[in-house]
Amino acid sequence: MSKEGCKGCSASVYLSVEDLYEIIRDAEANTGADLVEEDIYKSRLEICKECPDLLYNTTCKYSGYIVYVLARNKKASCQKPGEKKW
Repeated sequence: MSKEGCKGCSASVYLSVEDLYEIIRDAEANTGADLVEEDIYKSRLEICKECPDLLYNTTCKYSGYIVYVLARNKKASCQKPGEKKW
């Protein structure tokens, strides 16, 4: 794996907007009541978007999760080792 790579994908993996929306809808349907409020979700996403460890504009380098899904989950947290941002 390259230095820029994440745990769950390779540099050749990019998601279309449609694919991203489908993944988010599926995750929200499966998560149910464990979703954060919209203002918290937006705040978390803004933090992720500014993070230098965000890969392909979608994926956390440390967890391999799509941040648009991770940030929506009430039980989730930033996965950056030693520096949790939310």
